[in-house]
This record gives sequence, structure tokens and C-alpha cells, in this order.
Amino acid sequence: MDPGISAALIGFGGAVVGGCFAFGGTWLQQRQQARTVKQQRAATLHDAAFESAASALFAAKDLFRRRRFGAVVPDWEHLLNAELDRLRLSSFSFATDELRSRLEEVADMLTDWEFLVPEQFNDPQRFIAVRDLIDETSRALPSYWQGGQIPERSVDYRAAYALWEDHQSAREHHEQNDREELV
Repeated sequence: MDPGISAALIGFGGAVVGGCFAFGGTWLQQRQQARTVKQQRAATLHDAAFESAASALFAAKDLFRRRRFGAVVPDWEHLLNAELDRLRLSSFSFATDELRSRLEEVADMLTDWEFLVPEQFNDPQRFIAVRDLIDETSRALPSYWQGGQIPERSVDYRAAYALWEDHQSAREHHEQNDREELV
């Protein structure tokens, strides 16, 4: 074989191999950059959801505190429902079903907050139950945010949930009876 052709083939082969390595390196670098951007976006959304949930909980707690001490703001119930909706909405961004369901459950319970304690309890006891529920939920958020285990529901939380759930069942039963009477 002619030495000029051999040299040309070797040069061409080197160029092809070099081009393949350059293409592969560029592809790997772009893939890594895309993965990094995706991780940064997920972290930003995670932080925003955490901040939104925490601020909704604290705003709801502040609304309850104002109501307890007679500093009721106009449209108190509307403002509370807006904060609870913000809590529900932020829960969609959390990765774990456990925290998501806990936040939705708390928002539902706070919607009918009067039924978190037995009927014979007075308003201060109701407000204390609400405060404790919000505080317990507020402690679950940092545990999730830091990557730890979400604390189990306390005995008081489970008792408040059972009372609230009994009220919901009774309400549904009454609504069902009302529908049957209309038919």
C-alpha cells in the first residue's frame, strides 16, 4: 500500500475517532447539565412548596388567635378558607404521600374546626385544640424538608381526628337521609 494512502487513512481514522469522542463528551456534558437543571428546579419547587405550606399554617394560626381574643377581621372565614386552600395546593408539590395526605387532612379538619373537641368543651379549649393541631403539623414540615421521617400523629391529633371524622360521618348520613326524603 502506498505510504501516502496509509497516512491519509490513519489521519482519517484518527479524525473519526476524535469526532466520536468529541460528540460523546458533548452529549454526556449536556445530559449532565440537563440533570443538574432538573434537580435545581425540583429543589426550588420543593422549597417553594415548603414555604407556602408553612406560611399558610402560620397565617391560619394567626387567624384563629385573632378570633380567640376577639380581634376578628372582616371575612374571617373567607380568609381562613383561602389559607387552607393554599395549604392544600402546596401539598401537591410534596413527594411523599404521607405528608401530602397529612396536610390535606389538617386543612379539612381546620375547615370544620369546631368539631375537633367534644361539644361540651368551651371555645378556649377548641382554640387550644386548633393551636395544637397546627403546631404538630408545623413540626412535621421541617422533618420532611430536612429529609427525615415525618413524626407520627400524636394521641391528641388522633382523638381530634376521630371526633372530626364522626361529625363528617353524621353530616353525610343526614345529607343522605335528606336526599332520600326528597325522592
